[in-house]
Amino acid sequence: MELIDFCKNLMVFNDGEKALNNLKAIISANEKLPDVILLDLNMPILDCW
Repeated sequence: MELIDFCKNLMVFNDGEKALNNLKAIISANEKLPDVILLDLNMPILDCW
């Protein structure tokens, strides 16, 4: 994503729980949510199933 200049800011999380907690913090702070979220359905700790 960085190589093709797809976006200015890139967030990477190693598990679904960290990603969800970060998104909750963004919502609580009334900050702008990401325009696009790409995820692996089988992420460790908390997955999308």
